[in-house]
Amino acid sequence: TLGFKGSRKGTPFAAQQAATTVAATAKDSGLRSLDIRVKGPGSGRESAIRALRLLGDEDATLIVDESGFPKKGTKSVGVARQYAGILGRTDNCQVGVYLAYVSRRGAALTNVRLYLPKSWCSDRRRCRACGVPDEIEFATKLKLSLDMLDEQAARVPHGWIAGDDEFGRSTQFRRDLRDREERYLLAVPSN
Repeated sequence: TLGFKGSRKGTPFAAQQAATTVAATAKDSGLRSLDIRVKGPGSGRESAIRALRLLGDEDATLIVDESGFPKKGTKSVGVARQYAGILGRTDNCQVGVYLAYVSRRGAALTNVRLYLPKSWCSDRRRCRACGVPDEIEFATKLKLSLDMLDEQAARVPHGWIAGDDEFGRSTQFRRDLRDREERYLLAVPSN
């Protein structure tokens, strides 16, 4: 099981994750071909089919990115005054860390993690009130992206890891990719 519950289990992202997991598991098991029947209408069906078509390209690129999205109030998990590129400034927002798969055949979002600022992780009462499990600890955006890469990189054929200067400015992140024997193309600021 992938852990999607309630209204989230019927989302396009959940369908895409399920399809990607099935395909990777089949490949790991040595299967050369697999017939998958996808039932039902809707955007989840199309996301699953798109994800299955994309897998298997050794020249594909895994892209890491982070993006802030504005939020009102203080109750949503991870909301804090943070930089949101979409706004071009610091404001009240949540920040997601994303992993996408891009090949000649198209692109698909393969994983996403919600970044929890230190102020959230140190306030266990606030976390519990929003349903954040006690075992969730503070992790930088770079750590979240490495965790996602570790989960998927070995199972999803690819040739490169790419990212913007949020990832490229970190010497440690680049070193971590080299330690994993990953080829990468990251923007590195010159100032």
